[in-house]
Amino acid sequence: MRKWSVKRLREYKFRGKRVDNGKMTKYDIYISAIETAKSELAQAERNLELVEPVLTVWAAHEVVAKREKVDALIRLAKREMVG
Repeated sequence: MRKWSVKRLREYKFRGKRVDNGKMTKYDIYISAIETAKSELAQAERNLELVEPVLTVWAAHEVVAKREKVDALIRLAKREMVG
């Protein structure tokens, strides 16, 4: 699993737009990244409901991976904002 750092979050694409470092605060970057990850998780959960039985295991792994990504972003944001 990749480590998410502030540098990588700055380079992360949000809804097709590249983040402009001069206009967004660190808080805004974290919020945008977490919201994007949550929408990806919601899509993965919908995929799990609609997938054919043959692909159920793959879809379940995708949900777990997206959930881990959301959790990692939240942990990173808490660590950066508090400390």
